[in-house]
Amino acid sequence: MKAAYFAQDFIREGVPIWWDESDDVFFEAEKKISRSRAAVQRAEESETGKDKKAPPGRYYVPVPKTKGGKPLPSFLQWTEEQARKRGKK
Repeated sequence: MKAAYFAQDFIREGVPIWWDESDDVFFEAEKKISRSRAAVQRAEESETGKDKKAPPGRYYVPVPKTKGGKPLPSFLQWTEEQARKRGKK
């Protein structure tokens, strides 16, 4: 139960919040293809008659990267960074 609450509060779009809000982390989008999503999209297109230009199943995922190739920050580092931003030690 605790893990579910933690994930709800500290995971955003599948990314830990301490990476998402860190000043040292930026994101690039990586293209992926999902065969299951493609099947659903094809079924929806056949019912609606839409002409799709993108390959069925295409989606993007965020890929975290750091400035200078440093390691991604930990939860503890993020909480310390947040405290510094608020002027606390």
